Amino acid sequence: MWFKNLLIYRFTKPFELTPEQVEERLRDQAFKPCSSQEPSTLGWVKPLGQQGSELIHTNNGCIMVCSQRQDKVLPAAVVKDALEEKILSIREDEDRVPSRKERVDLKEQLVFEMLPRAFVKSRRQYAYIDPKNASRGTDCTAAGEPGLSAGDSSRPQKHGLPHDDSLVAEHRAQGF
Repeated sequence: MWFKNLLIYRFTKPFELTPEQVEERLRDQAFKPCSSQEPSTLGWVKPLGQQGSELIHTNNGCIMVCSQRQDKVLPAAVVKDALEEKILSIREDEDRVPSRKERVDLKEQLVFEMLPRAFVKSRRQYAYIDPKNASRGTDCTAAGEPGLSAGDSSRPQKHGLPHDDSLVAEHRAQGF
């Protein structure tokens, strides 16, 4: 199932891109998995999964897209425990208390060392564009909480389609 909690948004201007143009724009921001030192990545994937061949799926004039976000999970408690061990080691070996700046530097170093071994969590976000009705539907994790592809004008580049005024949806459709 693609949509669990669908929110419908209306475009303020007509949607004038063809499916081919949307595909081309999304291809520039295709998903790439996290590298060893990247804490997270975001990009576009095939909405039909392995069965699909393109980054969009069109049907009855509507365009379906899917974004994927991948985050490295590094629990704060694990970092805190490792930091406390390191600080204790410095206290015992060098008989001194590390300064605040030194503790911050140690924490950054520990995160840098632990990040390549962190678990990776992936999440997909589906959306569809209906050019005929000048609307867009977005799956949301909870009511009122737009997900990755929310057309919020304050976050145009990071969380949605590549920024274009015709793609920004500012009004929520009534009755849904």
